[in-house]
Amino acid sequence: MKKRLGIFLTAITILPLATACVGGGTNGADNAENADTLQKIVVNDFENSADMGMLLIGNKLGKVSLQENADYVKAGGRSAKLSVTGQASFGTPYLYQTFDIPDREEYSDFTKNVKMTLWVYNDDAEVHSLRAEYRFAAGTLGSTEIELGAKEWTMLNYEIDRQYLPFDANGDYYSCLGVYFYFDISASGSAYDLYFDELSLYRTEKGFNKSVMFLDEHEICSFDHAYQHSLLTVTDDYFDLQASLSISQDYAERDRDFNLKVSAPAGSTPFLNGGGWPGIEINQTILEMFDFSNYDDSDEFCFDVYSPKENGLDYVWVTFRNSQNWEVFKDGPARVLTKGQWQTIRISVGEINATAERPEEYGFIDTARIMVRWGEFVGEDRVAYFNNFRMELK
Repeated sequence: MKKRLGIFLTAITILPLATACVGGGTNGADNAENADTLQKIVVNDFENSADMGMLLIGNKLGKVSLQENADYVKAGGRSAKLSVTGQASFGTPYLYQTFDIPDREEYSDFTKNVKMTLWVYNDDAEVHSLRAEYRFAAGTLGSTEIELGAKEWTMLNYEIDRQYLPFDANGDYYSCLGVYFYFDISASGSAYDLYFDELSLYRTEKGFNKSVMFLDEHEICSFDHAYQHSLLTVTDDYFDLQASLSISQDYAERDRDFNLKVSAPAGSTPFLNGGGWPGIEINQTILEMFDFSNYDDSDEFCFDVYSPKENGLDYVWVTFRNSQNWEVFKDGPARVLTKGQWQTIRISVGEINATAERPEEYGFIDTARIMVRWGEFVGEDRVAYFNNFRMELK
């Protein structure tokens, strides 16, 4: 394949997103602009078998059923009861609510939707966490996590920042196929009950300000562009081990050089003894902007990482997946991090294609997910900094 050696500057004009929050209020200029014109659409009020047919469970969630006890109903006569069991070996238990419903395009057209709400009752004596994440035909927005107080109702108020909706090569926005809800596993290991009621979307006919997202030459994600600060993504498994992500200038080598700070919590089972593999990934909206066909086998995928001497991560592993979600490349031996200095991780396109099935079609050229993982560890929490995911020509 022939390399393009000119200026590689991707600039895409798209329509603006809001942030996610808990409670009845709203954040963000997008919702403030439309506050008086929002149309509430009840997508699922969990009243009958047709409503329950919009749901899918996975990873040993447990049982989901209709119930009529008024103590656990927020609107109407019924609600959905979720008996959350889960097993760590099966990954994070989840429930999926589809928006891809015939003749109801208003559910999946997120160019008009500005937020989603859901009432959740936690019937356990223990506080639990719930994470929500929209899923599109391609790409994602960031997820949001809320705390569910014991024996009380909580409203999930998940706003939609339309500025960062994923789009295809023609600039057309992808439909939102649905929303995933991920649940933690009880600390005691026993099942607990949650109740869902009245999942709603809020629509507006007003437009929103256009913005521009762009990548510099050969950049995948530098964390230096303002829009990248809102598109930080953890991998969608190992809920109890997921890291906290923030934009940082710690250990910066020049002014205005931002990086991604990863604060990774300790677990209970080291990865060598069968523990988990949490991680981060490049947000798919950003990956949609990058043309992977520009690079030959000799070119290298690179990123920089800093692991502090006192509490840094010890190892990382890199994984590539394609548009079929096939694992194209996965590190073998651990990449040992040198503490107290920036180091560059390099993987050639040829290395990635060497382990891919039909690399000319489904290899590096078809990259859809790039993940960096670390093995579960015990003891104190740990930190690492990531920067400048990029390609280098060789």
